[in-house]
Amino acid sequence: MLQPSPFTKDETLTIIESRPRKIRMRPLSSVKLSNQKVLSSSMARPMRRSGMSHIAATAT
Repeated sequence: MLQPSPFTKDETLTIIESRPRKIRMRPLSSVKLSNQKVLSSSMARPMRRSGMSHIAATAT
């Protein structure tokens, strides 16, 4: 599975670590905003159903 890479171990580590971060960081702000809207609407419903309306009321 592991092949000798043209990079040193340190270089491959930094490449592996930095690449996913760049992909995640770009849309993060927009993703967080849409996720919060979905969470706030979807979290309120199950809380009321499960009889935890007092927690939902204090949270909002």
